[in-house]
Formats: sequence, structure tokens, C-alpha cells
Amino acid sequence: MLLFFLILIILYLSYLFNKGEIIAPAFVFCASFIFSLAWALAYANRWDLNLHFNTFGVIFGGVLEFFLVSILVNFAFRKTGKNKIIGTTSEKKIEISNLKIIIFIIGGVITILLSAKEVIRLTESLTLSQAIAQYRIASFNPTSLDHYKYFLPKWLGYCRLIVNSGGYWFAYIFAYDLIRKDKRKILSFVAVIVAAIDSAILGSRNDAINMLLAVLSIIVMLKIKNGMFRFKLKFKNIFKYLILAIIVLFSFQTLGNLMGRTSVTAPLDYLAKYCGAEIKNLDIFLQEGNFPKKEGLIGAQTFIFLYRWVGPKIGIKNYYYSFDLPFKTVNGYSLGNVYTTFYQFIYDFGYFGVIILVFIMALISQIIYECGFCGKRKNVPNLWIIIYSYIFSSLAFSFFSNKFFEQNLNVTFFKSVIIWLFFSFLFCKIKINFKSRVHIQIKKKN
Repeated sequence: MLLFFLILIILYLSYLFNKGEIIAPAFVFCASFIFSLAWALAYANRWDLNLHFNTFGVIFGGVLEFFLVSILVNFAFRKTGKNKIIGTTSEKKIEISNLKIIIFIIGGVITILLSAKEVIRLTESLTLSQAIAQYRIASFNPTSLDHYKYFLPKWLGYCRLIVNSGGYWFAYIFAYDLIRKDKRKILSFVAVIVAAIDSAILGSRNDAINMLLAVLSIIVMLKIKNGMFRFKLKFKNIFKYLILAIIVLFSFQTLGNLMGRTSVTAPLDYLAKYCGAEIKNLDIFLQEGNFPKKEGLIGAQTFIFLYRWVGPKIGIKNYYYSFDLPFKTVNGYSLGNVYTTFYQFIYDFGYFGVIILVFIMALISQIIYECGFCGKRKNVPNLWIIIYSYIFSSLAFSFFSNKFFEQNLNVTFFKSVIIWLFFSFLFCKIKINFKSRVHIQIKKKN
């Protein structure tokens, strides 16, 4: 209970410091642990939740450090004169022909159908739901005999990457159109939905949820940038966000069932396992005291996807590490196998890892956030805002696991940045005129 109120104080200070910008990194990071602690407190009796001093120190110290680093970065931007440009009316219009958006949507639908067909073929399943469930289990388990059998063709993988990355790019266009009340918002919204479906067709709910959060974060950032948003602590505002959160939460189990991840657990118990059990699991892990682990490469759990990418290129043997996330059970209640973002840091580097890696998280996320508000308005989507929308979900799910380094220190992220730049050129800078023949003309700057 004390930990909950202390972090609540940090959350309020973050709200004041960021002047009501509830998508600022420090606010999001604090809010994620408030959210998880609230669930953990509700199930404290069932889970025998009595946090030890070291668990208390890790969570409170990590959240406080993130907040303080964010303040320092914001102060540095102010001192260098690169403060936020808010409320300017000289915004240049982003022009995209509807035909280009329709082509992207058609390409996305084709990619979804081809992916579904390939998953059914590989798993030899009768239904898509069964195929998705089987494919996900095998593909996410590197020790499975079927792991390498269930790889999609490379060309289809590239198509999926383009569509998924395009979802974040069109999330910006949709948010932009929504704020400007442009009729194009219907097409751009469909483009985002198609990308979200494509991201979920292999059984992962994360990408679809991340894309939804990206849309929300971009809408808020663009409203802040245009002087149209400042969250006020009023019951009406809090109630609206609570309703949205409840809808998202209760759709989580339903979405899993559609993907073949069936569960007979009661809805509240199911959500508690995903939303609050991480606190208890972290406490159990820390009391075991078997860390940092000395096996394998340094930081193998924290930077697992980086090693999987770099390993074969530089000749590292046994590069394909798997997560060491044992399932926990207390008093007959399944607590799952996630332990908050701090677990991998301590697993690899001990308590010192929390200090260093939280500092890096806060530094990078706050710099990207600040850059999203700097610079002149252009007739293309703001790349910094798209990047922040991509990492936004990893901050929001910090209570869950090490999403920040898994999701962002990843070859997929770097490829996505290239695709976003290419999309800005292709959709916003090139004009295609259909007359007697096709003329491609580079648009001149306004």
C-alpha cells in the first residue's frame, strides 16, 4: 500500500511537471506501475502479497530514477533553446491521393490472405484459429522441433513488415486527418485496421494493441503540438479514460480466444494474472537471489532479440537464446511467467542493471518525445512522433516485461524507420498523373 501511494505521488509530480501531458514518458512509466500495483493490491490476500524491502526498493527506485532523468532531459532541451513549438498555425498540409491509400489497403488485404493460407498450410490445420495457435506455440519456442519448419517465406515476411510498419505511418495520417476533420480519415483508418489485422494473423496480440496505443499517442501529441490538449484532473476526464481501459482489457481475453488461445479462467482472474501478477512474480524472483546469471553472453535476456539478429552475422555460437521465464503458482493460483521490466535487468546485471538500463530508457524516450515537438512543420508526417508512438507501448507495458529493449533494440524497429522514411517520400513527395501515360513528378516544397 505504501509503495502504491509513493508512486502515486511521483505520478502526480510528473503530471504537474509535464503540464498535463499524460503521454510524456515519465507519466506513462509511472502510470503503468500504478495500474499494476492496483491489481496486485486487489489480489493481495489470494497471492500472499507482502513485498520484501528489496522488491520495494527496485520498483520505487526505478520509477523515481525514470522521473528524475526525464526532468533533466527536459531541462537540457530548454537550456539549449530547443523547447517545444506549441500552437503554431503555419502547419503545412499533408497531401496524399486516395488512390495511393487504396493501393496500400488492397496490398494489406492480399498479405493477410496469403499469410492465413501459409499458416494453415504449414500447420496442416483445418481452421485458421487452430493454425494460428499452433504456429504461435512453435514459432515462439526455439527448442521446438517444429520451430524452423514454421518460418514463413522471406518474401511474405517482407510484405508483412511493410504492411505492419505502414500501420504506424498511417496511424499518423489518421490522427492528422481526425484533428483536421478531413474526409480522408475513413481511408486512413481502414489502412490502420488492415495493418493491425495483419500484425495479429500469426497469433500475437501485442502488435495490434501497440498499434492502437500508437494511434492514441499520436492524436494526443498532435493536439498538444497544436495547443489543443491539456489533460485536467477532473472526474469526467478520468472516467472517459477508465471506460476506454476497461473496454480494451475485457477485449483482451476475447481476442485471445479468437486466436486459439483459449482460457477457462474467470475474466477478472485472467486480467489480474496479466496486469498485477508481475509484482508478485518479481518479489518471488528477488527472494530466490540467484542473480545475476553468469551463463552465456552478457545481457542475453535483456538484449535477446539484438543477439538473435547480430549473432549469425558475427559468428556467435548458440546465439538463439530463449527467455528464462518460469511459470509461478501461489496458493493454487497461476501467476503466469512475466516479472516487470526490471526482471531481465537484474537477471543479467544484478541491481546495478536497474540503475543503468532505466537511465538509458528514460534518456532515449524523453529525447525522442522532446524532438517530436521541435523543428518546423513539414508536409510529411513527423518522424519523431511516429518513432515515439512506436516506443510508447513499450513504456506503457513496463509493468509487464522488458518491452523497451525487446521491441525497440530490434532489427524490425530499424527497418520500420527506413520504411517510414520511404513512405513519406512515396506517398507525400511523388505525384502520379494518369493521362496518356504515367508521369512521376517530385512535388516541390511549398
